[in-house]
Amino acid sequence: MSPEFGALAGTLGIPHCAVVTMIGGGGKTSLLFALARESEAARTRVVTATTTKMLLPTPEQSRRVLLVDEDDPSWIETIREALDESPHVTIGVSRAGDKITSVRPEAIDALLRSGVADRILVEGDGAKHRHLKAPRDGEPVIPKSCAVVVPVVGIDLVGRTFTEETVFRPEIVEALTPYRRGDSITVSMIYDVLFHARGIVERAPTGSRIVPFVSYVDDDRALDHARELARRVVAERPFGIDRVALGNADPGIVRELVTPRVGI
Repeated sequence: MSPEFGALAGTLGIPHCAVVTMIGGGGKTSLLFALARESEAARTRVVTATTTKMLLPTPEQSRRVLLVDEDDPSWIETIREALDESPHVTIGVSRAGDKITSVRPEAIDALLRSGVADRILVEGDGAKHRHLKAPRDGEPVIPKSCAVVVPVVGIDLVGRTFTEETVFRPEIVEALTPYRRGDSITVSMIYDVLFHARGIVERAPTGSRIVPFVSYVDDDRALDHARELARRVVAERPFGIDRVALGNADPGIVRELVTPRVGI
């Protein structure tokens, strides 16, 4: 099946069989489950998971949540049986309150090799509902087998004030960049944080494709800011990035795709 079969999958360049990891802030969980719905509708067997912690999905996001023991030799077979009953299964190791806990990245690699699922969609970090973040050491957690990494950012931040309420881990942003709390958030600030040499994209596995998704493109003003960010990305090619999707993570709509041939 062609990787162009679906709106999100085709725009983000996601193969039919692949591990995809969403990172950053600004709707990555919504985007993950939107891609899962699209995959399921295309008769793709899809597993959603996290390598950190993730809110327990709603029934609309995932009808089947399965807790697995990665040290149990039959854990992959358990997932196979669940996928026979439902084409989309969310997995975790345990439940802690309203969250499910992480699956080891090595387990994701093993699950892909098994061929049990066609597509494995992973949430690789948390952002406490902020739309921009800087990573602490050790995050994001991305499986080595990941084919496509999708950094997500909310363009609605432009014009707002840089505070603890708008940016996750502001102290790290201040350590890495010249921006300080109280500054007005600009497109340049978002670029500098998102694509810093020690930012969230730096941990993408060698050989993976990086396709940023700029979310909260809700009006013409946001679209102008998103285009400004995307055009700079495809012009400067940080981390080899050659395409940027603009749209809304919820419900998973792409409004534009900016590439070196489109949008400059």
